[in-house]
Amino acid sequence: MVKTVVKPKHLLAFKFWFLKMNYVVNDLADGGFTAKIKAKEFKKGHRYVLVSGDGTGNKAAYELGKEFEEHLKVA
Repeated sequence: MVKTVVKPKHLLAFKFWFLKMNYVVNDLADGGFTAKIKAKEFKKGHRYVLVSGDGTGNKAAYELGKEFEEHLKVA
């Protein structure tokens, strides 16, 4: 079983979370998305995020996905 960035039911909300943080979000053909930001306030490793259609992603996606899921637990 493949580990996903966030729970599948939270994937769309995860995408909107990036928009709220002023990332530029682009959809991918496979149903995933990329999120980019140039702001220096963000950790360099978190300035480019890739989430593929199957819910996997790059290191930044997993790190930010964990943070996102923690925010959901608190809310």
